[in-house]
Amino acid sequence: MTIPASNHDGLGWRQELFGLIPYWTKEPDSVVIDSLARKHLNLGEDALARCKVQFHAQGAFNKLYRVDTGFLMRVPLPAPQDRQRGCDDGVGFEWMLMELVHGQPLHKHWKLPWTVKEGLVKKLALYQAKLFEERFQGIRSIYQTSGKGPNEPNLDTSQPSSEPSNIYPFALGRLVSHVFFWGDHLTHNVPSGPFRNSHDWLHARLTLALTDQERILQNPSADEDDIEDAENARDIARSF
Repeated sequence: MTIPASNHDGLGWRQELFGLIPYWTKEPDSVVIDSLARKHLNLGEDALARCKVQFHAQGAFNKLYRVDTGFLMRVPLPAPQDRQRGCDDGVGFEWMLMELVHGQPLHKHWKLPWTVKEGLVKKLALYQAKLFEERFQGIRSIYQTSGKGPNEPNLDTSQPSSEPSNIYPFALGRLVSHVFFWGDHLTHNVPSGPFRNSHDWLHARLTLALTDQERILQNPSADEDDIEDAENARDIARSF
């Protein structure tokens, strides 16, 4: 069963046994993907043999297309609240061209001496700690600005960019997180950021959780198990 949700081009929602599932209402245009790959990799039309584009893999919100020159094009399902920021260039979705890095899952090579494992984990922890040192003010997502100045809607351009002047600087804006556009959440009067602190972020999350549970409790066709689960979830959310 499909549900009326955000009605966003390309993104649909289907109710299944364990909840809502996102699905693609249309497919990215592979011909346009091929053309964009040639354009941005500086390949001519005569490079057909060197620029073969084929489907590679997909997840719940992304599709990957492999370009045989050593790149991947990532095409995500649209995040409705910020869809207007991107330029799909005819693909029908926003996209990202990434260099393909070959490798294998770590679990296939985990039969290592204990000291090697310990060193690897410590190195990963060090990288994570370094990233944690670079924190922004508030909870929000990172965007590349259009270069039109500091008055772009929902963007905080007060933090100077260290990027070269020949590309647009980055700024902070509304939070792109699944929970804020899941199902019909966009139709609720709940802010999606930017949030000043964790209190405001948690308040928005709890408001959405309470709304979802109240909807179940007001549904006359809900079964006893669903009602009991909704009551428990509602009480937990209210306790915060």
